[in-house]
Amino acid sequence: DYSISGLGTGAYTVTPSKSAQPIGTVNGISPSDSALIAQYGAGFILLNANQLLAADVTNNGTVSPLDAAYIAQWSVGIANPGITGTWKFVPASRNYANVETAQTNQDYSAILMGDVTGNWNPAGPGLTALYRADEEDAVAITAPQFEARQGTTVRVPVTIGDISGKGVIAYQFDVAFDPTVIEPADVAADIEESLSSGMNLVFNSAEPGLLRVAVYGIIPIEGKGVLMNLNFDVVGAKGSGTELVIKTALLNEGSVKASAVNGKVGVIESAEPGSISGRLISATGKPVGNARILLTDTMGNRRSVISNGFGEFEASGFEIGQTITIQVYSKEDTFTPRTVSITGDLVSLDMIADQ
Repeated sequence: DYSISGLGTGAYTVTPSKSAQPIGTVNGISPSDSALIAQYGAGFILLNANQLLAADVTNNGTVSPLDAAYIAQWSVGIANPGITGTWKFVPASRNYANVETAQTNQDYSAILMGDVTGNWNPAGPGLTALYRADEEDAVAITAPQFEARQGTTVRVPVTIGDISGKGVIAYQFDVAFDPTVIEPADVAADIEESLSSGMNLVFNSAEPGLLRVAVYGIIPIEGKGVLMNLNFDVVGAKGSGTELVIKTALLNEGSVKASAVNGKVGVIESAEPGSISGRLISATGKPVGNARILLTDTMGNRRSVISNGFGEFEASGFEIGQTITIQVYSKEDTFTPRTVSITGDLVSLDMIADQ
């Protein structure tokens, strides 16, 4: 509510304004807003006039995929030329020739740019709180526990419980870790061979010890399993380790409850040149232990190893330059064979079971 009184004679213009919301603040603005723009662009939904105004963060009078990208970037703290987080008012101002007669019901609609869903909360952020794992209907987002060798790049699958029929078209979460043990790789996250394949991904790894991820798309995610992958360079000393702490998580804009299971990485010594190591992961994100891995070189020579309880396996002594075909035999899971080339460095790979 507002009122202005005690004005003298003459013309007046009244212009409302409000300071911008700090970048990356999850209050009203999230990847769900990006998803609605994507659905609108694909003709899946219609947006009303206020939603279209809020969606136009490029401020060019149109709504396009670039608006969706700017909003997603803003939600994880990446600055861009857009005006996400600022406010527009409808009308922008009101003019009065005089105020000799009281003017009532002089209302304005306040539009938070980027908040296409229109769920900004004047009480402040409150959408990123995690629920307890035993909370009814809470869906668990899980980071794994595993060991990694010094000097390697590891691909960390983040898994999720069954979200079939829940209409999840967007999510975001933050992962904290010890930057003296692991650092985000150049491509710090990917959605290849995951439930999020075909969606849009944005990540921000600028702050040491924190990786922020946002994903949005047109079609809701169905099923359970690997939600996405995080990629880290292992920089710590042998024997060091770090937790992977899922600090915040948001499925859509909180309409689907999310809980978190934190992971852990332990650093072991470097492998010999000509070695292959990896992990076997089920379609639901669990390690596949006690599986036989058959490795065949170009000359037809074979050797096999067994995965441990963490789904990890390793084989060494291969000649540099060889091409190795890897086949997995498991009682419960089926894996597509992989082919790798042996270099002077350790060859590391994750193999995810077919769904």
